[in-house]
Amino acid sequence: MEIVVIVSVLIAIVVFILLLCRMNDMKKDYDLTVEGAVALRKRVEYEDQLLNSRTSIVLTLNGLMAVAAGLTIPCAARLAVAGVIIIVNLLWIPCAVEAHGYIKVLTLQLKRLLKTKGSQAIPIDECIRQEFLANRCRIGTTRFMSIIIPGLLLFGWVVALVLAK
Repeated sequence: MEIVVIVSVLIAIVVFILLLCRMNDMKKDYDLTVEGAVALRKRVEYEDQLLNSRTSIVLTLNGLMAVAAGLTIPCAARLAVAGVIIIVNLLWIPCAVEAHGYIKVLTLQLKRLLKTKGSQAIPIDECIRQEFLANRCRIGTTRFMSIIIPGLLLFGWVVALVLAK
């Protein structure tokens, strides 16, 4: 039982280290037209919506598994439920980090376009958004919802698994 927890924690640590090694910003700038900037913005919105939908599924699964773990079922069954959701979260977090990185790179391209060509090159709402984001320190809602919350849930499941005896 304890070996499962130790292995799960080690896998989580390895996954996060690998993700940190892979996270780098794209350095190449693309020469975008106004139409290209609009298409890029639509792609950012599409990817963000897709990530949000998938994150909702993962969070719903966490809630359903929490209810299942709270039922009066045998301890082994509750531990199995916890083990399954730990695996789900371990598999989800790298996917979310990768998707978030992709969205970030697309958004950085819009920022670079704003700096090089000015506000006439990209949609006005994106100009306002970039000015707003530049003036505050933030975690970011996409990062928070798709990576941090599932990470905290993963931590909670591992702690629950360790404490369940």
